Amino acid sequence: MQPSKDEIKAWLKNTQRSREWLASQFGDTKKKTVDNWLSSNQDIPIGILTSIGRMMDDDRRSEDVRIREVPGDQQIFSIQVDLQTFRTYNRAAVAQRLTLEEWVIKTCDEEVVRMTPGEEKKIVPMIVAEAPAALTNYGTRRTGGGHWIDLVGGVAAGAPISSHIVEAPVEVEKEYPEGCYALRVFGDSMARKIPDGSIVVVQPWDRARTPKKGTIVVYSDASGSTLKEFGYRKAKAGEDADAMGNVPALRSLNPLYKEVQTMEGGRIDAVLVEVV
Repeated sequence: MQPSKDEIKAWLKNTQRSREWLASQFGDTKKKTVDNWLSSNQDIPIGILTSIGRMMDDDRRSEDVRIREVPGDQQIFSIQVDLQTFRTYNRAAVAQRLTLEEWVIKTCDEEVVRMTPGEEKKIVPMIVAEAPAALTNYGTRRTGGGHWIDLVGGVAAGAPISSHIVEAPVEVEKEYPEGCYALRVFGDSMARKIPDGSIVVVQPWDRARTPKKGTIVVYSDASGSTLKEFGYRKAKAGEDADAMGNVPALRSLNPLYKEVQTMEGGRIDAVLVEVV
């Protein structure tokens, strides 16, 4: 879907989102840039327009990701957490030999019992698709003649991470080092090397080290996690530069995404191993 400017403005108004918020979804994009997209004759870059269309489509399916009524007296709800918190929850679930969904329900039920001792309750069983159990420590293992690795979430690449992603082991062609895990890519800012919708295998990074120039990294800050190429740019006035006068910088591979992001306030969580 490629919406018109009027449709985008109506969507922002109806969802009570600001242009500042829309700018924040695309790296270092400024509100002024969004103003130019929506209030002038300037064309919105095709990659950005496609990503906004995907966001609007996700909102149209919001009944599937927000609290909503379902047949009977049941309710479905979703929660959004950062990658580190998700991994912590996932490890807790695996330790109890539960899926993440089962662990969340069990934890909530136990808290209800603690608050209302002696009160009986009905636990609604989860319907879980058949798949290998999640790994206690990230990495690959052989199951049924194949190799499997945990898909633990998504990573932004010019588009927000969809709420519809299913976290589950995925089959891969070979074994990867211990600690590796998989992420689904949302957006085309790293195309053509990493197309929208790709699954990437990444390896946790020691934050005390500095990646080599050209390394693809998972970078996380207050706005979430994104896929970028690590490199350097010339320092500006007031920035702490290295001996060569450079500062670390993060770039997209797709030339349509021209913004260069510095690493202030963020961290490198992982580095790319392979696109699968």
